[in-house]
Amino acid sequence: MIELDLPAGSLDCAIAAFDNGADAVYLGLQHFSARKHAANFSFEDVRYLRAYAPNKNIYVTVNTIVDDDEILKVMSALRQLTYLHIDGVIVQDLGIARLVHKHFANVPLHGSTQMAVHSPNGVRMMQNLGFSRVVLSRELTIKEIAAIREQCPDVELKVFIHGAHCYGFSGLCMASQLLTSRSANRGECAQVCRTWFNLEPNMKSGYFFSMSDLSAGPVVRRLQDIGIDSLKIEGRMKSPEYVASATRYYRMLIDGETNEAILEHARLNLQTAFSRESHGGWLASYGRLNDEPRNGPKLSTVSYAGHKGIRVGNVKDVFVSSGNQIALVDLDKPISVRDGLMLLKKSISGIEEPIRFALTSMWSTTRTRLFDSTGHTTVYIKIPSETVGEAKSIVYKISAHDQDVSISKKAASTMYKLPVDLTIRIEQSKIELSTSMHEFFALEKAITYVESIEPEAAKRAQSTYENFREIFSSSGESLFTLGDLTIDNQTDIPIESMFLPLSKMKALRRTWYELLDESCRRWFDSVIQYDVEEYTPVGEKLPNRDRLNPPDANGTFIWINPKNITKALMCGQQIESFAAVYEDIVYLPLSPVMFDKSGYLQALDTLIAHLADRTVRVGLNNIAQVLWARKHPEIQCFADIYLYIANRYAAELLLESMPNLIGAYHWIEKPYEGLKPWPLVVSDAGPSFRAPLFISRNCFRYDSLGKSCEGCTRKGQWEVEQTGKRFRVEVRDCITVVSMI
Repeated sequence: MIELDLPAGSLDCAIAAFDNGADAVYLGLQHFSARKHAANFSFEDVRYLRAYAPNKNIYVTVNTIVDDDEILKVMSALRQLTYLHIDGVIVQDLGIARLVHKHFANVPLHGSTQMAVHSPNGVRMMQNLGFSRVVLSRELTIKEIAAIREQCPDVELKVFIHGAHCYGFSGLCMASQLLTSRSANRGECAQVCRTWFNLEPNMKSGYFFSMSDLSAGPVVRRLQDIGIDSLKIEGRMKSPEYVASATRYYRMLIDGETNEAILEHARLNLQTAFSRESHGGWLASYGRLNDEPRNGPKLSTVSYAGHKGIRVGNVKDVFVSSGNQIALVDLDKPISVRDGLMLLKKSISGIEEPIRFALTSMWSTTRTRLFDSTGHTTVYIKIPSETVGEAKSIVYKISAHDQDVSISKKAASTMYKLPVDLTIRIEQSKIELSTSMHEFFALEKAITYVESIEPEAAKRAQSTYENFREIFSSSGESLFTLGDLTIDNQTDIPIESMFLPLSKMKALRRTWYELLDESCRRWFDSVIQYDVEEYTPVGEKLPNRDRLNPPDANGTFIWINPKNITKALMCGQQIESFAAVYEDIVYLPLSPVMFDKSGYLQALDTLIAHLADRTVRVGLNNIAQVLWARKHPEIQCFADIYLYIANRYAAELLLESMPNLIGAYHWIEKPYEGLKPWPLVVSDAGPSFRAPLFISRNCFRYDSLGKSCEGCTRKGQWEVEQTGKRFRVEVRDCITVVSMI
């Protein structure tokens, strides 16, 4: 059965998910989470959740980029997750992946969608690095997902099916960092794509980079048939009501519910909880299979970027009665007093402004006061006095008066405790307690406690074993509880005839669990011992990154198109016209986005063959390209700006994976300080270099401007403006890149 994985931005959200049928939740800790502004989870919260749902899967996101100074905190967090028997840790940073693989081999390693894995080669490389599951990019079509599944049958695949779409590929977006100094790769996304821009030259305003939400219910069964392992719903910033509604709807689909009325009711409840304009995304609404013109819905919400809920009717008329503003509304769907409603008012600039209000009064056309209404009827409703109503305005329901979720209090009553096997050895003058701790978990291979005690022969039969089991099973606030109990009696007194005071047993218990807790917390907080060597770093300094941009980059497409370059070379043109040549070395930075159908890497092989008499260096910008580099050890390669290297562990991993690695650019969102010993020479991109804001599979011409694909040359340029800053929008081969001018 395919897994249903729900977002948990808080403990209440996680409980709502499990209570309504989720198989799994994914959650973030209070550090190192890509949703820094969610409530997130403390160590104690996860202990409560593990105790509440012992047979469910809990995945923890440690999916931000970290530097060397943060590795110690990451290690402590990973140790806590090991204690909790987490079912998987979701990571973006290659250094964290190396830590997990090296020090926590029993913790399943999952690749975050932040890694922008969108090809079979990408999935294969992730497997080579020890990942057991990959969360695929949201930009893939059903056909592309099926191809990945077919070519990568022995790795788990997770696919997004519902929730917010980012404009750019997750993990590749620099808009927040460049415009607000808040890195999306650090969980601080400022959601620049949800703000409005002015399109030059007419200065028309619009949310040109705001994507519609994904709602892929119709393809759930197709994903099951393909063999996808897990379905993921977005929303760690959303409410428990949203999580509960999403769980119920998709649980029905997975379980094979066929009653359309029941499914539609569940779908509308979900939309009411939270939904922008929604569509099937690339999964179901892309509108084409190959390169033919698209005919599906636009994937952007240009006029309004917020929650719309569900459409419930149209305003026919607006008038004032007894000082109140009243709207006459033709209803398509039922509404009730205390529901949240919204009207959208068109501004002069072209964007829509929301007018949100709680419904306080409603009447029938015969002026009878109503609390509830049916659909397909006409009613009067009271609207805010400042509202300027327009005939034919659409009425949206954005919250339901009865949609609150009741959260079980049971989750706050019991914390998870790790069962530990205990051996009690009883001798004539002492008692010894010992356990062999989990070797992947404890500092000590075994913990032992000895105390002097003289057992006595009882005058009547005793329940010594049962007493030990009962007393040690009650561990109070300890992190541990009793697993298997073994009593090794070395005295002449049979265990059933041995007298030991209950008070002594309880004192032993208290001391024993204090000893275990102290050892565990010491392990949580102990400093990782770096395998520090006197490195002679491999490689060399790279040129400032803007020197490697192709001549036609224009600040947007800062990578090569190998197919076009090869065609030009075959026509007698020089490589210098199409690729950067620095100190007589040809630099070929690769695109971070490449779909197999384009034959990008095959074209690269052909291009390199044409450059056999030149020194060539290839820049790697996606994990899939590491696999290519390993197959071409004769080609010098460097880690380019999108293959993030922010700590020495990431550098070690890449260097071990590619002996032909000659250097790397440091993670561009933070300057390289060079304070720690690294095995690889890393370079700053340089003060004049600016990465693009967005790299998107969303076509600006089709999705944002609403133009037809008919007759399109698959390329174009536009300029947009926001608060005095100007940006270039360029489309090539239906990929949109946005950069600062």
